Amino acid sequence: MCIKKSLIIVLFTIIYVMNLSACKASASSAHNENSVSNIAVDDIVQVTIDDEGEPENIYLGFDLDELGVNPYSYASSSDEFQLSGNLQNAIVYLYALYGDWDSSDVNDECWQDLFIDSYILNSWYTPDYINDKSVVTIEEAEYVQYSLTGERLYFDRDEQLSFDRSRCSSPFIHRYMYSYSAMKADDGYTVNAIIISNMETCNETGEVIVEPVAVYTEISIAENPYSCFDGYSVKDIKVIDTLDEPWRQAYLEFLNSDDPIIQSCYSDPDITFSLIYLDDDNVPELFIDTGFEAGGQFVVTYYNGTINSLHLSRRGSQYIEKNGLIYTNTGHMDYYPLSITELKDGVFTVIGSGVSYLSEEDRDKMLEDEDYPYTLTYEWEGEIVTETQYNEKIYALYDLKESKYLEGGYSYGDIFTIISVFQ
Repeated sequence: MCIKKSLIIVLFTIIYVMNLSACKASASSAHNENSVSNIAVDDIVQVTIDDEGEPENIYLGFDLDELGVNPYSYASSSDEFQLSGNLQNAIVYLYALYGDWDSSDVNDECWQDLFIDSYILNSWYTPDYINDKSVVTIEEAEYVQYSLTGERLYFDRDEQLSFDRSRCSSPFIHRYMYSYSAMKADDGYTVNAIIISNMETCNETGEVIVEPVAVYTEISIAENPYSCFDGYSVKDIKVIDTLDEPWRQAYLEFLNSDDPIIQSCYSDPDITFSLIYLDDDNVPELFIDTGFEAGGQFVVTYYNGTINSLHLSRRGSQYIEKNGLIYTNTGHMDYYPLSITELKDGVFTVIGSGVSYLSEEDRDKMLEDEDYPYTLTYEWEGEIVTETQYNEKIYALYDLKESKYLEGGYSYGDIFTIISVFQ
């Protein structure tokens, strides 16, 4: 059954890709009465008078009052940009249809049918604007298409004037946006997003295995105050190929190894991972946080074909990005060892160390006299120093103002995806 199912999936995929390729090949900038047409109109709202003498708002041929559309109110520039679930899903379906996509693809002869099937008559995903509509008019469909792409198209009205969503049925798209980051652009945002596709394969015993496959994408979205996708339209989607760099495979093999650190990850959900740039090369380090003080933290590096790791005995160490330095001052119970470690050419080396502690002499005095001050003794590289000298030794090697804490964040399962697409 698994083999037959896989053959059917493969055959369907081949037919779909062939049809999509044929659609793209036959696309033409010349528009005839049977194709999707793109018209140029002034990008303004025109106030006209209807038959009853009432004013109506017309925008790019859309009757905004009839469509129930008001201009989108954007958050202040100081607020952090959030990509809504409504827009995330719209982007994922565009990626599922085309992979690489830009707004010129709306001129494909197949675009109208693809759009209607994926956004209007989709039983698994519905844009918020038509979510509660069982019947969608062709004007509403054209408005959703314009909202998505920023391109004003008139659909072929010879076929139908509305779409019945009550009986729609469509295949489930096993894709979703895993994570994203956004940077302000001139007319909107550039979004870097990881899109996950769950792919079904068969193992040697015929069992169906679902494996997540991640792709890294760069998406340009433009502000469009009349878009039902939260005030944005999609300009283009670019799939960014992750290079076949050896560090990725090395980290993935390490995460699948019998190393005691990794073995505990299978059963301990508190262990988290992240990728950081510790030294100044272009290869990130793998950071592991055990989630409890006694377990500490680990920094794993790849250099010249070799994996090396550093164990930090307790949690709470800090580092300076692209500087190669780790600052560890994580003692407890009146004993505070401190070390500054440098990562260089794949090797971790302690370049300075000290300790501050409550001596037995001072402890006894505190017990004898409740007014005796809490006093620490300071040593640097085995020599007694003052507190001021101790701090000067630290500042000579490590700039605490540039420091940030080492933090995990991804689960054991998630870090495989992050490593595969990390840029």
